Amino acid sequence: MTKHVDQNEIGQTVSSASEYLRGRLKALQELDTYFQRDAILDCANFESQAPTIVTSLVKDMVRAKALESLGPHLVIDSGWSPNDFLMRQLLLGQGIYSGPTALYLWGLSDQYPYQVYMTFKSGYRLPQKLHAKWAVNVVARQVTQQKLGEFVSEIPVDGTQKQIQVYSRERTLVEVLRKPYSGDTEMINTAYKRYLKDYRSGVNQLLLVAQEFNMGERVSELLEVML
Repeated sequence: MTKHVDQNEIGQTVSSASEYLRGRLKALQELDTYFQRDAILDCANFESQAPTIVTSLVKDMVRAKALESLGPHLVIDSGWSPNDFLMRQLLLGQGIYSGPTALYLWGLSDQYPYQVYMTFKSGYRLPQKLHAKWAVNVVARQVTQQKLGEFVSEIPVDGTQKQIQVYSRERTLVEVLRKPYSGDTEMINTAYKRYLKDYRSGVNQLLLVAQEFNMGERVSELLEVML
């Protein structure tokens, strides 16, 4: 008698109930291990030997409200307090925080960014439909691909293995001296004073970045007044 072998949602052939259950248990263990270290799961990039069964389990967790779905592939642990800046960046995919928003993220400004400044490569268009909870009030600025990737830093986010992409303190301090930010002298003075207090050793780097963006003279004048 020929032994019956069937294809199931594990994505492999199985020959017994025990084998099926072992596959399901393995998927559960993978998800448990993952969520112990990261509150955000991109199902499209999640490596598993049983991708279909993992997807099924994730859907069950969304229905049970253990996970919150933010799109076709992105889910977050409902027990985690989401970081707005990280979620917005994950949803948009390409933006780098810049201008006053970057100052806030670096602690160089106390002005909460109700308008969120992000920089994208030339030609990028914001999605027409954005998840309102995370992607409202985005002010998009465009630069060349080369300039986009210069002096980018990362800020880790508690509860995840992911980082927020933001321009370095030095690039941001140079950037806010240009329009449309340059009129906010209080914001600029506060940012430079805090930088000089906490990161004085970085002044040479600040001057190098300023020269890179043709702002060396302007930054030098400002530093002379404050030093």
